[in-house]
Amino acid sequence: MKKIDLHLHTISTPSDSYFEFSIDALSKYVASAKLDCIAITNHNTFDKTQYLKICEHLGILVLPGIEVDLEGGHILVICDPSEIDEFTKKCELVNQDIPDAKTHIDFNRFVEIFGDLSNYILIPHIDKSPAINKQTLDKFGDFLDCGEVRSVKKFLYAMKQGAKLPPVLFSDLRAKDGLKQFPTRQTYVDLGELSFQSLKLTIRNRDKLFLSELEGNSFFSILDGRVQISTGLNVILGQRSSGKSHTLDSILEGALDEEVKYIKQFELLEKSESEDESKFEEKLRNGRRSYIEDYLKEFKSVVEEVEHIDLDYSDKLIGNYLESLKTFAFNKNRHDSYSSTSMFNEEKFKPTSTDSLTSLIKATQVLLDNVAYKEIVDKNIDRNNLVNLLSELVNEYRLLYKVNKEKIFVNGIVKDIQAQLNVQSATTPISEVDLYQSAIDRQKVRKFSKISDSLRQPADETIEYVQGFQVVARKGQYSGAGELRAVNRNVGSFTDAYKSYFNPYQFLQTLKENDSVDSSDYYRFFSRIKYEVLNNNGYKVSGGERSEFRLLQSIKDAYKYDILLIDEPESSFDNIFLLNKVNKLIKDLSKQMPVVVVTHNSTVGASIEPDYLLYTKKEVKNGEVEYDIYSGYPNDKHLKNPNGEIHPNHTIQLNCLEAGIEPYKDRGKSYEILKN
Repeated sequence: MKKIDLHLHTISTPSDSYFEFSIDALSKYVASAKLDCIAITNHNTFDKTQYLKICEHLGILVLPGIEVDLEGGHILVICDPSEIDEFTKKCELVNQDIPDAKTHIDFNRFVEIFGDLSNYILIPHIDKSPAINKQTLDKFGDFLDCGEVRSVKKFLYAMKQGAKLPPVLFSDLRAKDGLKQFPTRQTYVDLGELSFQSLKLTIRNRDKLFLSELEGNSFFSILDGRVQISTGLNVILGQRSSGKSHTLDSILEGALDEEVKYIKQFELLEKSESEDESKFEEKLRNGRRSYIEDYLKEFKSVVEEVEHIDLDYSDKLIGNYLESLKTFAFNKNRHDSYSSTSMFNEEKFKPTSTDSLTSLIKATQVLLDNVAYKEIVDKNIDRNNLVNLLSELVNEYRLLYKVNKEKIFVNGIVKDIQAQLNVQSATTPISEVDLYQSAIDRQKVRKFSKISDSLRQPADETIEYVQGFQVVARKGQYSGAGELRAVNRNVGSFTDAYKSYFNPYQFLQTLKENDSVDSSDYYRFFSRIKYEVLNNNGYKVSGGERSEFRLLQSIKDAYKYDILLIDEPESSFDNIFLLNKVNKLIKDLSKQMPVVVVTHNSTVGASIEPDYLLYTKKEVKNGEVEYDIYSGYPNDKHLKNPNGEIHPNHTIQLNCLEAGIEPYKDRGKSYEILKN
């Protein structure tokens, strides 16, 4: 079994934050991680002189490589050391083509530079930012060897789901001066003799890639590689101030660019009742913005259509039209030869709207392009008919577009003629007004008001269930200017605006007059949506229940992250809640990602049935505080530290979870007395 890290940086480029390379830092990392092979893969550049010095200094297999910006993603290109001279020339071309962090090359240029792709180890980012898109990956065919992922969770997911490319986990380390925290993202490869060719063949086989040397993919390294923990559920035990929280903090520091969810001790406890309830509601609202967006998305389009309607201006145009019509009729007997012509008051053509036709074309295109439901579409609608429909709709659009262009052209001629007739005539022409459009606008405003009124009606909807709790969206009207201000804190006061709240069109005009309110947010001011959390009896949660819900929600939301750390959940909650609700969530989550829980409570520590145990112990050596970590399976007789020293597991669990053997026995006797 060989341990490799094929993604290391030794040169600061435009794609990096500036750093000074340190050969000592690189040496310490290689020694600490006990690596058998590394690759130097700087962004879009390769320094042969530096590479040779690194090879001479380290004494392990060091492969020459480069990380290339390719079509918006990154790919590692690693070469056989025997081909280093030719590889150096190719990397110079890459450097010329990609002078900064905003530039990339396309696939054709990539092949043009590197030639026969079978000569390299090619490792694209597949579940790590910036990932190469599927279209680009497909262009490589079978030339790709494996895919780099971001975290242990992503590695396990790719393995379980049978991803097309075998996953590998590398550090992406910047070997810089003063580096103290070393990453623990490396991959074990099951092979004997280590060479470029043997490595290339092996990393293409997912059955030969592992997170740990002895335990396969059930374990991975933390704390500079000194300790291994389970990829499932880990529980950390220890006396007070023995280093449990310190261990969690160290795991967090070592995670580097991984996404870590860290639920700290006491952070979910109540402060003051009123302050906490207010913050609780604010977090509920902020965490569910997508619900508001989804609920009001149709109304948002209505607001966007109505906000451009100006009824006052429309009334003015109609008034001018009626006055000019009366004047024109009153002066009929005094019309001259210019005003008597039919062209003098000729109406202009109105172009036909293409909106409906455009929607049909887009809908047909969606049916033709849809991949997920292609079988269902093809089963019910002949594809040739869809193609013919799209063709006819496009031809109709082109015809309509042509007619509209002709109307606009003719309107221009009519306008020019009328302008000359007006100059020659003493008669005032009839004012122009689109009565049809004016009527449509008024109908839109009426419907807008009706919809706004319906949105103000009280309505409740349960939108989420969390272990017996319900999250309810309460919809209705804003009860005052203060609630309106909660939508936009940048506005000083909504007192004047709220006066017209129940006249939707007028209220919209008031919002438009406020420069502090963005037009994209207008729709949010018409219907108030508040969130409440109800307990399993249907009542609004109390202060303690709010804390319970926050913990459950935090754990549930952790699925978005790479690893979950929880520090003593029992500090805030009772054992029944921990046993019946928290433990199940944690256990389920640990099947998808690594979870580490610090506890001194038997309900969590024992009843949760962890996959692995860690025991922390504080010692003072030479005046310095050191934290020692013993680890092992829950049923092991002894737990071991990295030096091979052992500690009885039975004693650890009794002391940490039950306060010792004597109190444990005494409690048992007390329970028996009560029982009898």
